[in-house]
Amino acid sequence: MELKKGLTFDDVLLVPKRSSVISRRDIDTKTKLSRRINLNIPVVSANMDTVTESNMAIALARAGGIGIIHRFLSIDEQVAEVQKVKRSEGFVVEHPHTLPWHKTLSEAKEYLSKNNVTSLLVVDNFGKLAGMLTARDILFENNSEQKIAELMTSREKLIVAEPVISISEAKNILHAHRIEKLPLVDSTWELKGLITTKDIEKISEFPNACKDEKGRLRVGAAIGVKEGFLERAEALINAGVDVIVVDIAHGHSDLAINTVRQIKQNLGDIELVAGNVATAEGTFDLISAGVDAVKVGVGPGCFAAGTRVLMSNGSYKNIEEVKIGDRVINKEGKPVSVLNSFSTGIKKVQKIKSSTFYEDIYVTPDHNFWVGDLNSTSIQTLQSRGYAPLLELKSKTLPKTSKYKWKQVRELKQDVLLVPKKINFELNHSFEINLKKRVGGNWRTGFNYEDDAKLSPTYELGYIFGTFLGDGSAYTEKREHGSIGSVRWYFGNNEIEIANKLAGCIKKIFNKNCKIYFQKKIIQIIFYYKPLADFLKSFGKRIDKELPQEYLINNKEYLEGIFDGLVDSDGTEEHYGRIRFTNTSKKLIELFNVLCYLVKGFFPNNSKREITIGGLSNANINNFNVSYRSDVITTGLKRLTKNYQAIKILESEETDLFVKVYDLEIDCPTHSFIANNAIVHNSTCITRIVTGSGVPQLTAVMDCAKAAQGSGIPIIADGGIKNSGDIAKAIAAGASCVMVGGLLAGTDESPGISISRHGRKYKLLRGMASLGAAMGRQKRENESKNEDINDYIPEGVEAIVPYRGSAFEVIAQLVGGFRSGISYCGAKNILEMQKNAQFIEMTNSGLKESHPHDVEQL
Repeated sequence: MELKKGLTFDDVLLVPKRSSVISRRDIDTKTKLSRRINLNIPVVSANMDTVTESNMAIALARAGGIGIIHRFLSIDEQVAEVQKVKRSEGFVVEHPHTLPWHKTLSEAKEYLSKNNVTSLLVVDNFGKLAGMLTARDILFENNSEQKIAELMTSREKLIVAEPVISISEAKNILHAHRIEKLPLVDSTWELKGLITTKDIEKISEFPNACKDEKGRLRVGAAIGVKEGFLERAEALINAGVDVIVVDIAHGHSDLAINTVRQIKQNLGDIELVAGNVATAEGTFDLISAGVDAVKVGVGPGCFAAGTRVLMSNGSYKNIEEVKIGDRVINKEGKPVSVLNSFSTGIKKVQKIKSSTFYEDIYVTPDHNFWVGDLNSTSIQTLQSRGYAPLLELKSKTLPKTSKYKWKQVRELKQDVLLVPKKINFELNHSFEINLKKRVGGNWRTGFNYEDDAKLSPTYELGYIFGTFLGDGSAYTEKREHGSIGSVRWYFGNNEIEIANKLAGCIKKIFNKNCKIYFQKKIIQIIFYYKPLADFLKSFGKRIDKELPQEYLINNKEYLEGIFDGLVDSDGTEEHYGRIRFTNTSKKLIELFNVLCYLVKGFFPNNSKREITIGGLSNANINNFNVSYRSDVITTGLKRLTKNYQAIKILESEETDLFVKVYDLEIDCPTHSFIANNAIVHNSTCITRIVTGSGVPQLTAVMDCAKAAQGSGIPIIADGGIKNSGDIAKAIAAGASCVMVGGLLAGTDESPGISISRHGRKYKLLRGMASLGAAMGRQKRENESKNEDINDYIPEGVEAIVPYRGSAFEVIAQLVGGFRSGISYCGAKNILEMQKNAQFIEMTNSGLKESHPHDVEQL
């Protein structure tokens, strides 16, 4: 098999050429989106649910590009988003907001609120213009059942014009009569459109806007390939969409090709983009099927939302919650910074289950894991000699090579996953907790407090924390003359030694006694001390219990106390050495993992337990939470090699799931991080061998552009764009425009709301329902095995991203940098740039030199 070298944007630079450009304003950035749609800038916002709805599409079109409305909406919702864009501006609003004259005031107010408008046109029973209802007409009107015909300004008092009217004529009429809206009607008063002063003002405010032949902003929308795509596409076309994007992870498939053909055959000559592909063959086949543009970018592997990344402070984060600047642990166990965090779209995933993590990991089949290759070793040899000694041996083949290597998920057979043996967590060494008690005051004058206890890390305090996390609860209650509080623990009636140990720790730390109550089947400990109860409430309840991050520190004695407290309260220690901890809180299982590493030197085995009702009668299983179990086994140390801990792969199987996936760009030579307690590769940062499932983006764009040459079909580079320099490289390689996602998430115009967190501003994003929840519904409802998780409507909160300000400003910066890129190629427009462009390949040292170095970035 011939091996081909693939390059991505970070592997090359554009060679500077002599330039005659005096100012960046002299650069022409006009280009093509598709066969018949022109853009004024080569930027398209991605059809992602965290990026593009109507607000983003409007911003992109005003800047000269175009936005693609994502498809994770109902048909009516997606149509409404398209209509918002088409109605946002244009010389003539062809379908203005109207209501029949028999509607009531309450119905009119509901309509105005729903459509976010302050006025509407009123029509009679025959659809003729009858009048106009404005906010002024209904001001202070309280009779909600009054007909709007009685409130509107009748048509006899309106200033109207004929449908054929120029902009200058409309301006003169609006100015002469000091009005803001000009209805257009024919001789029979049939409504033909509406002109507003705001729309005319926007023409001069955004001179570079991308508009259709009627002066409306252009907008695209994505569809899928499953049943119902024709219905969705037809509804979008009727709403005025300019281009439809067939959205599928693997565009070089029969599903994508058949979808393109059916749309072209059944719905007329709508502009149609399809993808994603990464090869010349994929480009040829889509062009042959009738597309008007090809979307290029089948990226390397990524992780499903919910994958847990090990952070440098000993906590775990969902991969979609990791942000730029966060610190993670790499392959060598060292803390490193995250340079970029982004979604790479929706892809098919494979399931892996390992012995050291409580949930399965869902990852694209081409993603790389750092593994120990034991395929040349027999099962009998493994059982007799163990993983660690065999992994340290060189391969028997010539030349002898290490058994440690990067492998794609789809290639994993008799391999073991790996996690670093030595991890240098970035932990504080101490803390101080000041508990205050009330010493005076009342509800009239306020309460006075003073310090009552100062807590610092000791074994005893750790044991109190551990037992509380495992099986404790904090109560506070307001009463007429003040408040009371207590902390309570429950143990089995055979655990008197544990109860006495806890009581002794409380006495030593607080110099106060607790109450021990012996009941029929349990021992109850109550410590009546409100300051501690108030404090421990911050540890959460039940499945949300966790140790606040500031109390995970580098103090082994204190950590041993937490470890022992967790085991004594919600675990067991068996006579032959196995230690077991079981809990419903995932965060406590993760804490136990890290504690076990810090105290014992290795990660424990984890498992997810099936829900059972035990001996409870008349119990509903749906009321029980899933629990998880960690086992610290005596053989854990035997799985440690010189540098790694070997982890069994319990399952590895293909799925039919297509889900949203994420990746991180890591600032380290190994481009690695820890996901679900296994070393994985940052898939965006190295030159890779073409595997058939993905091609590095620069090579993919070049190959596809060459295949499309002479056809008149543009190439859209989708993926891998981190900055304006990447846009320049993608266009120089042959793309007509680029699709941008992550750079626009977190802007004012992306879906979601802004929040403040720890003094910084973030954007709260709405995303797909969690993979676990979606799969749970699928299992309970006995849905088809081939059901696509893509089809779930977005709901809930998925992630936060740093707030980036206005999309218009972000786009301006990207286009400004791109203009400079054109000039550095000795060109004044995109065609000249592509003709003059010359790439030079660089090493990792060259990439490092390209970034700021030897300085501390602010």
